[in-house]
Amino acid sequence: MENTNVNHKKAGFALAIATALAATPALAADKRSSVSLFGNITVPEEGDNNGSLFLSYGYLLTDSLELEGGVSQTFSRGFTSTNVDFGVKYYFGSVGSARGAVPYVKANIGRGTSSGGGSGSNTFGGGAGLEFPIGENTATFVEGVYQQVKFSGFSTSQFSMQVGLKLRF
Repeated sequence: MENTNVNHKKAGFALAIATALAATPALAADKRSSVSLFGNITVPEEGDNNGSLFLSYGYLLTDSLELEGGVSQTFSRGFTSTNVDFGVKYYFGSVGSARGAVPYVKANIGRGTSSGGGSGSNTFGGGAGLEFPIGENTATFVEGVYQQVKFSGFSTSQFSMQVGLKLRF
């Protein structure tokens, strides 16, 4: 049964990637859409260290306010988890015309499932980062994120540093 759940999660992750990459071409003209790929290594307050890989889709509502939705896969000793997150990011400057680093703050909520079963998890978080343009449509970013994770009557806090690449279209 566990292999079936893992295969469903992998299929869901692949579907999320395909959906993000097939974003509406009509949005491409103003470069308000973005796809980001990033990862981290997390050292939780309790439990084993883990690594995560994230894929997100963002849409700039204004030059400084972005909505994001994404999916992530976390790997740790003895289990994997898949999470879906939604959030908002506020840039302290105009993203489209930036020539240097643009600082931002973000907040998100999410829901996850794990290979170990159980009732799933809820996450609430926030963070801050810097986005560095490296081309007309690309940027790299680094951010620090604090999250509160709640599952099966248990709660833990974790801090992670994330590094990634963003493509605007």
